[in-house]
Amino acid sequence: MRGLNTVYLQTAKRTLSSTYENLKLSLIKEYTELPNPSVYLVKSKLKVPFDQTLMPVAKRLLVKQISKAA
Repeated sequence: MRGLNTVYLQTAKRTLSSTYENLKLSLIKEYTELPNPSVYLVKSKLKVPFDQTLMPVAKRLLVKQISKAA
């Protein structure tokens, strides 16, 4: 069984001038100890608790995808 350790850094909204790529670049500038941070998007139409429900499911799906690719 594989696991995934994550650290919550911030919540950001995407706008026309703030694309996902630009958000990653701003993370690199703000957190210099993370030269190339792994960033992923968690998006849901359902209104569920983020920490208790959405993040565990998102982590499980991400680990599954990474395992398939390896």
